[in-house]
Amino acid sequence: MTAAERTPPATPPEHAARTEADRALREVIAAILPALPPQEVVHTRHLKDLGADSVDRVEIIAGVTARLGLDVPMGRFSDIPDIGALVGFLADCLDRSRRTA
Repeated sequence: MTAAERTPPATPPEHAARTEADRALREVIAAILPALPPQEVVHTRHLKDLGADSVDRVEIIAGVTARLGLDVPMGRFSDIPDIGALVGFLADCLDRSRRTA
């Protein structure tokens, strides 16, 4: 086996950004909703479904965008249907910000 065969393939940048966005979102949710069991944070649910009121949702979005170093207007998040779409949106924003940096 050659060294190239032993080396795992590089993680595609879009996958890395999605993983980073997912991890950051879960950490912020855990900080703002500490009583929420982590296994309830699934991609098919909305933050409202997890018990996050409007203030919590704003704090979660503000916290995750700050953690990821993103400057995204809050209004861009209003039509996102669930956590999976939110992670995808954050990952896209993260990819764009890195390409322009």
